[in-house]
Amino acid sequence: MAFMSQTTDRAAEVARDTAMQARAGLIDLGAQGLRFLNDLRDTRVRAVDGLLGHMGLQRRESSIRPVLWFALGAAAAGAVVLVVAPSSGKALRRRLSGWLREVGDDARRAGREYAKEAVDTVASATNGK
Repeated sequence: MAFMSQTTDRAAEVARDTAMQARAGLIDLGAQGLRFLNDLRDTRVRAVDGLLGHMGLQRRESSIRPVLWFALGAAAAGAVVLVVAPSSGKALRRRLSGWLREVGDDARRAGREYAKEAVDTVASATNGK
C-alpha cells in the first residue's frame, strides 16, 4: 500500500512540475513575442525618422499627450485619496453613490437636451422644405 501511495505522490509531483514548466514556457513565449513586436515597432520608427532626417524634417510631437497623462494621473490620485481617506466604509459608499447619482443625472439631462436639439433640428429641416 505504501508503494502505491508513493507512486501517486510522485505522479502528482511530476504533473505539478510539468505544469509549472509549461506555464514558465508560455510566459517566456509571451515575453519573447512582446520583445519581437517592440523591436518591429522600434525598427519602423527608426526607419521613418531616418527618412525624415534625410529630407530635413523631423517628427512632430503632440502637445496633448502630456496633458492627457496629467489628467489621468490626477484622476488616479483623486481615486486613491477618496478610497484612503479616513472615513467609515458606510460613509464612503454614501459619498460614492451620491457622486455617481449626480453624474448619472447630469448625463441624463445632457442626453435629453441633445435629443431635444436633434428633434428640433430635424423638425426645422423638414418644415423648411
